[in-house]
Amino acid sequence: MEQLKELKVVFGDYNSDSFALANAKISNVNLYKKTNKLELFLQSQDVIPISEIEKFENYAKKRFNFNEVSFKLSYPKEVNTQENAYQSVNEVVEKDWKNILDYMSKKTPMIKAFLKNSTIDISENVINIHLNLKGKDILEKQGIDNYISDFIKDIYMVNYKVKFIEENIEKTENDFLSAKQKLIKEFSENSLKAVSVASGEEKQENNKVYKNINWNGKEQSNNWKNDNNKQDNSNNWQNNNWKNNNFKKNANAENKQNEVEQTNEPSDPNLIYGRNSNIKEQVMKIEDIG
Repeated sequence: MEQLKELKVVFGDYNSDSFALANAKISNVNLYKKTNKLELFLQSQDVIPISEIEKFENYAKKRFNFNEVSFKLSYPKEVNTQENAYQSVNEVVEKDWKNILDYMSKKTPMIKAFLKNSTIDISENVINIHLNLKGKDILEKQGIDNYISDFIKDIYMVNYKVKFIEENIEKTENDFLSAKQKLIKEFSENSLKAVSVASGEEKQENNKVYKNINWNGKEQSNNWKNDNNKQDNSNNWQNNNWKNNNFKKNANAENKQNEVEQTNEPSDPNLIYGRNSNIKEQVMKIEDIG
Protein backbone atom coordinates (compact mmCIF):
# COMPACT_ATOMS: atom_id res chain seq x y z
CA MET A 1 0.00 0.00 0.00
CA GLU A 2 1.34 3.35 -1.01
CA GLN A 3 2.12 5.65 1.87
CA LEU A 4 0.09 8.88 1.96
CA LYS A 5 1.97 12.11 1.54
CA GLU A 6 1.52 15.17 3.67
CA LEU A 7 0.18 18.42 2.24
CA LYS A 8 3.41 20.27 3.03
CA VAL A 9 5.31 17.75 0.85
CA VAL A 10 2.97 17.90 -2.15
CA PHE A 11 2.62 21.70 -2.01
CA GLY A 12 6.16 22.58 -1.00
CA ASP A 13 5.88 26.27 -1.91
CA TYR A 14 2.85 26.83 0.33
CA ASN A 15 3.68 28.49 3.65
CA SER A 16 1.08 27.26 6.13
CA ASP A 17 0.54 28.85 9.53
CA SER A 18 -1.26 25.73 10.75
CA PHE A 19 0.57 22.54 11.67
CA ALA A 20 -2.74 20.68 11.38
CA LEU A 21 -3.08 21.61 7.70
CA ALA A 22 0.61 21.17 6.92
CA ASN A 23 0.69 17.68 8.47
CA ALA A 24 -2.62 16.59 6.98
CA LYS A 25 -2.22 13.66 4.63
CA ILE A 26 -3.68 13.71 1.13
CA SER A 27 -5.71 10.56 0.58
CA ASN A 28 -7.16 11.46 -2.80
CA VAL A 29 -7.29 14.25 -5.40
CA ASN A 30 -9.97 14.85 -8.01
CA LEU A 31 -9.64 17.35 -10.84
CA TYR A 32 -12.69 18.25 -12.90
CA LYS A 33 -11.58 19.77 -16.19
CA LYS A 34 -14.97 21.00 -17.36
CA THR A 35 -15.58 23.05 -14.23
CA ASN A 36 -11.86 23.55 -13.48
CA LYS A 37 -12.43 22.35 -9.93
CA LEU A 38 -9.91 20.79 -7.52
CA GLU A 39 -11.15 18.42 -4.83
CA LEU A 40 -8.81 17.42 -1.99
CA PHE A 41 -9.35 14.56 0.46
CA LEU A 42 -7.39 15.11 3.65
CA GLN A 43 -6.88 13.03 6.77
CA SER A 44 -5.95 14.91 9.90
CA GLN A 45 -5.51 14.10 13.57
CA ASP A 46 -6.01 17.75 14.51
CA VAL A 47 -8.83 20.15 13.71
CA ILE A 48 -7.91 22.39 10.80
CA PRO A 49 -9.09 25.98 11.39
CA ILE A 50 -11.57 27.31 8.86
CA SER A 51 -9.32 30.34 8.31
CA GLU A 52 -6.47 28.04 7.17
CA ILE A 53 -8.78 26.20 4.79
CA GLU A 54 -9.81 29.52 3.26
CA LYS A 55 -6.17 30.62 3.00
CA PHE A 56 -5.14 27.42 1.19
CA GLU A 57 -8.17 27.70 -1.11
CA ASN A 58 -7.09 31.22 -2.17
CA TYR A 59 -3.53 29.98 -2.69
CA ALA A 60 -4.62 27.07 -4.90
CA LYS A 61 -6.88 29.29 -7.02
CA LYS A 62 -4.09 31.77 -7.65
CA ARG A 63 -1.27 29.24 -7.98
CA PHE A 64 -2.99 26.80 -10.34
CA ASN A 65 -5.72 29.05 -11.75
CA PHE A 66 -8.59 26.91 -10.41
CA ASN A 67 -12.12 28.24 -10.42
CA GLU A 68 -13.07 26.29 -7.32
CA VAL A 69 -11.31 24.34 -4.59
CA SER A 70 -13.20 22.08 -2.20
CA PHE A 71 -12.11 19.91 0.71
CA LYS A 72 -13.15 16.55 2.06
CA LEU A 73 -11.71 16.19 5.54
CA SER A 74 -11.78 13.22 7.84
CA TYR A 75 -11.11 13.16 11.58
CA PRO A 76 -11.10 10.49 14.19
CA LYS A 77 -14.08 10.31 16.54
CA GLU A 78 -12.12 12.37 19.03
CA VAL A 79 -10.08 15.16 17.50
CA ASN A 80 -7.31 17.30 18.89
CA THR A 81 -8.05 21.05 19.06
CA GLN A 82 -5.60 23.91 19.34
CA GLU A 83 -5.95 23.75 23.12
CA ASN A 84 -4.61 20.17 22.92
CA ALA A 85 -7.74 18.87 24.58
CA TYR A 86 -9.54 16.02 22.85
CA GLN A 87 -13.13 16.88 22.00
CA SER A 88 -15.94 15.39 19.97
CA VAL A 89 -16.75 16.75 16.52
CA ASN A 90 -20.05 18.09 17.88
CA GLU A 91 -18.21 20.25 20.40
CA VAL A 92 -15.85 21.52 17.70
CA VAL A 93 -18.71 22.49 15.39
CA GLU A 94 -20.55 24.32 18.21
CA LYS A 95 -17.39 26.16 19.16
CA ASP A 96 -16.45 27.12 15.60
CA TRP A 97 -19.98 27.97 14.48
CA LYS A 98 -19.25 31.69 14.10
CA ASN A 99 -16.17 31.02 11.95
CA ILE A 100 -18.13 28.50 9.90
CA LEU A 101 -20.81 31.14 9.24
CA ASP A 102 -18.18 33.72 8.24
CA TYR A 103 -16.63 31.29 5.73
CA MET A 104 -19.95 30.26 4.20
CA SER A 105 -21.23 33.86 4.11
CA LYS A 106 -18.47 34.84 1.67
CA LYS A 107 -19.81 32.28 -0.79
CA THR A 108 -23.51 32.62 0.04
CA PRO A 109 -24.53 36.15 1.12
CA MET A 110 -28.01 34.95 2.17
CA ILE A 111 -26.42 33.12 5.09
CA LYS A 112 -24.97 36.36 6.37
CA ALA A 113 -28.31 38.13 6.02
CA PHE A 114 -30.46 35.60 7.89
CA LEU A 115 -28.08 33.62 10.09
CA LYS A 116 -26.06 36.46 11.56
CA ASN A 117 -25.93 36.26 15.38
CA SER A 118 -27.67 32.87 15.26
CA THR A 119 -26.88 30.14 17.78
CA ILE A 120 -26.92 26.36 17.46
CA ASP A 121 -27.29 23.26 19.55
CA ILE A 122 -26.53 19.76 18.35
CA SER A 123 -28.75 16.89 19.42
CA GLU A 124 -27.52 13.54 18.12
CA ASN A 125 -27.10 14.20 14.36
CA VAL A 126 -29.36 17.28 14.19
CA ILE A 127 -28.11 20.87 14.18
CA ASN A 128 -30.79 23.23 15.45
CA ILE A 129 -30.11 26.76 14.24
CA HIS A 130 -31.92 29.38 16.31
CA LEU A 131 -32.72 32.40 14.16
CA ASN A 132 -33.02 35.98 15.35
CA LEU A 133 -35.01 37.09 12.31
CA LYS A 134 -37.88 35.64 10.34
CA GLY A 135 -36.66 33.77 7.32
CA LYS A 136 -37.14 30.06 7.91
CA ASP A 137 -39.34 29.55 4.84
CA ILE A 138 -36.98 31.52 2.59
CA LEU A 139 -33.92 29.60 3.79
CA GLU A 140 -35.59 26.25 3.30
CA LYS A 141 -36.87 27.14 -0.18
CA GLN A 142 -33.38 28.23 -1.19
CA GLY A 143 -31.91 24.96 0.12
CA ILE A 144 -29.62 26.67 2.63
CA ASP A 145 -30.21 23.86 5.14
CA ASN A 146 -28.86 21.27 2.68
CA TYR A 147 -25.95 23.55 1.78
CA ILE A 148 -24.91 23.86 5.44
CA SER A 149 -25.32 20.13 5.96
CA ASP A 150 -23.10 19.29 2.97
CA PHE A 151 -20.46 21.82 3.99
CA ILE A 152 -20.16 20.47 7.54
CA LYS A 153 -20.04 16.91 6.19
CA ASP A 154 -17.12 17.84 3.91
CA ILE A 155 -15.17 19.68 6.59
CA TYR A 156 -15.96 17.58 9.68
CA MET A 157 -16.98 14.25 8.09
CA VAL A 158 -20.26 14.14 9.98
CA ASN A 159 -23.64 13.96 8.30
CA TYR A 160 -25.93 16.42 10.12
CA LYS A 161 -29.53 17.35 9.44
CA VAL A 162 -30.10 21.09 9.71
CA LYS A 163 -33.27 22.63 11.15
CA PHE A 164 -34.14 26.31 11.41
CA ILE A 165 -35.97 27.38 14.55
CA GLU A 166 -37.69 30.72 15.01
CA GLU A 167 -37.82 31.53 18.73
CA ASN A 168 -38.72 34.81 20.38
CA ILE A 169 -38.89 36.42 16.96
CA GLU A 170 -41.51 38.93 18.10
CA LYS A 171 -39.40 40.00 21.06
CA THR A 172 -36.34 40.26 18.85
CA GLU A 173 -38.22 42.28 16.24
CA ASN A 174 -39.69 44.57 18.91
CA ASP A 175 -36.24 45.12 20.35
CA PHE A 176 -34.96 45.80 16.85
CA LEU A 177 -37.77 48.27 16.12
CA SER A 178 -37.28 50.07 19.43
CA ALA A 179 -33.55 50.27 18.80
CA LYS A 180 -34.24 51.52 15.27
CA GLN A 181 -36.68 54.19 16.53
CA LYS A 182 -34.20 55.25 19.18
CA LEU A 183 -31.49 55.52 16.57
CA ILE A 184 -33.76 57.54 14.27
CA LYS A 185 -34.70 59.84 17.16
CA GLU A 186 -31.08 60.40 18.12
CA PHE A 187 -30.19 61.02 14.50
CA SER A 188 -33.03 63.52 14.15
CA GLU A 189 -32.04 65.38 17.32
CA ASN A 190 -28.40 65.48 16.29
CA SER A 191 -29.42 66.68 12.84
CA LEU A 192 -31.51 69.51 14.33
CA LYS A 193 -28.63 70.50 16.58
CA ALA A 194 -26.25 70.43 13.67
CA VAL A 195 -28.64 72.54 11.56
CA SER A 196 -29.12 75.09 14.36
CA VAL A 197 -25.39 75.35 14.94
CA ALA A 198 -24.79 75.67 11.21
CA SER A 199 -27.47 78.37 10.90
CA GLY A 200 -25.95 80.28 13.83
CA GLU A 201 -22.52 80.10 12.27
CA GLU A 202 -23.99 81.17 8.95
CA LYS A 203 -25.63 84.20 10.58
CA GLN A 204 -22.33 85.16 12.17
CA GLU A 205 -20.59 84.82 8.84
CA ASN A 206 -23.30 86.90 7.17
CA ASN A 207 -22.92 89.61 9.83
CA LYS A 208 -19.19 89.63 9.28
CA VAL A 209 -19.67 89.88 5.57
CA TYR A 210 -22.28 92.65 6.01
CA LYS A 211 -19.92 94.63 8.23
CA ASN A 212 -17.13 94.14 5.76
CA ILE A 213 -19.44 95.30 2.98
CA ASN A 214 -20.37 98.45 4.94
CA TRP A 215 -16.76 99.19 5.75
CA ASN A 216 -15.75 98.52 2.19
CA GLY A 217 -18.66 100.68 1.03
CA LYS A 218 -17.42 103.58 3.16
CA GLU A 219 -13.92 103.03 1.97
CA GLN A 220 -15.08 102.86 -1.60
CA SER A 221 -17.14 106.05 -1.06
CA ASN A 222 -14.11 107.83 0.35
CA ASN A 223 -12.01 106.51 -2.47
CA TRP A 224 -14.65 107.73 -4.90
CA LYS A 225 -14.55 111.17 -3.33
CA ASN A 226 -10.78 111.21 -3.38
CA ASP A 227 -10.81 110.05 -6.96
CA ASN A 228 -13.30 112.79 -7.84
CA ASN A 229 -11.19 115.38 -6.03
CA LYS A 230 -8.15 114.14 -7.87
CA GLN A 231 -10.05 114.29 -11.11
CA ASP A 232 -11.32 117.79 -10.39
CA ASN A 233 -7.82 118.95 -9.50
CA SER A 234 -6.54 117.39 -12.65
CA ASN A 235 -9.25 119.11 -14.68
CA ASN A 236 -8.51 122.47 -12.99
CA TRP A 237 -4.84 122.02 -13.68
CA GLN A 238 -5.61 121.17 -17.30
CA ASN A 239 -7.93 124.22 -17.62
CA ASN A 240 -5.38 126.53 -16.07
CA ASN A 241 -2.69 125.08 -18.22
CA TRP A 242 -4.89 125.53 -21.30
CA LYS A 243 -5.57 129.16 -20.33
CA ASN A 244 -1.90 129.82 -19.74
CA ASN A 245 -1.03 128.25 -23.06
CA ASN A 246 -3.69 130.31 -24.86
CA PHE A 247 -2.48 133.45 -23.09
CA LYS A 248 1.07 132.69 -24.14
CA LYS A 249 -0.07 131.95 -27.69
CA ASN A 250 -1.99 135.25 -27.88
CA ALA A 251 0.93 137.15 -26.43
CA ASN A 252 3.31 135.55 -28.87
CA ALA A 253 0.95 136.35 -31.73
CA GLU A 254 0.75 140.01 -30.70
CA ASN A 255 4.51 140.19 -30.33
CA LYS A 256 4.96 138.65 -33.76
CA GLN A 257 2.45 141.12 -35.26
CA ASN A 258 4.27 144.03 -33.64
CA GLU A 259 7.54 142.71 -34.95
CA VAL A 260 6.06 142.47 -38.45
CA GLU A 261 4.70 145.97 -38.22
CA GLN A 262 8.02 147.24 -37.01
CA THR A 263 9.87 145.48 -39.76
CA ASN A 264 7.40 146.82 -42.37
CA GLU A 265 7.87 150.46 -41.37
CA PRO A 266 9.24 152.45 -44.42
CA SER A 267 12.74 153.70 -44.25
CA ASP A 268 11.62 156.91 -46.01
CA PRO A 269 9.20 158.87 -43.81
CA ASN A 270 7.75 160.63 -46.85
CA LEU A 271 6.24 157.32 -48.12
CA ILE A 272 2.63 156.56 -47.19
CA TYR A 273 1.37 152.89 -47.15
CA GLY A 274 -2.20 153.73 -46.26
CA ARG A 275 -4.10 155.03 -43.33
CA ASN A 276 -2.56 154.07 -40.11
CA SER A 277 -3.16 155.41 -36.68
CA ASN A 278 0.57 155.28 -36.09
CA ILE A 279 1.32 157.75 -38.86
CA LYS A 280 1.98 161.18 -37.38
CA GLU A 281 2.78 163.05 -40.55
CA GLN A 282 0.69 166.04 -41.69
CA VAL A 283 -2.43 165.11 -43.64
CA MET A 284 -2.28 165.91 -47.36
CA LYS A 285 -4.80 166.01 -50.11
CA ILE A 286 -4.59 163.53 -52.92
CA GLU A 287 -4.45 166.28 -55.51
CA ASP A 288 -1.42 167.71 -53.80
CA ILE A 289 0.43 164.41 -53.96
CA GLY A 290 1.45 164.84 -57.56
